Amino acid sequence: MYIATDHRDKEFFKPLSEHYQIFFYEDIKKEISIFTEFDTNWVPIIEQFICTRGIKFIGNSHSTLSSYIYRMRGYMSDIEDKNYYLNTETFEQYNQVPFTADTQYKGNWFREYNDSWSFVTGVYLYQLQATVILRL
Repeated sequence: MYIATDHRDKEFFKPLSEHYQIFFYEDIKKEISIFTEFDTNWVPIIEQFICTRGIKFIGNSHSTLSSYIYRMRGYMSDIEDKNYYLNTETFEQYNQVPFTADTQYKGNWFREYNDSWSFVTGVYLYQLQATVILRL
């Protein structure tokens, strides 16, 4: 299990390590010699790519990092489980509402909608764009 985190105390994850083999960025960095010296601002980007390619992804609420990982997974045709597991609460693809039908607005800067990458028809895309323009 890979854990992308900026939490400094790895002991926090000890309960997980009792049940799973866990890895952090530091573990990956030790194994790959190309990461000798570079700008540490790249670490979240590298972790996004690692998480994007996972079998499953569990994100955090109100996290733009998690939201972007979810969006990237949506674009990838070889990712089978595109469900968004958010703080252990499962959002199934068929239960997710499109952006225009979401009545529980809670800061959409951290919420990705599957209609961003799975358009049904060109008409739907046109309706979505028209609705977004009207909302502005």
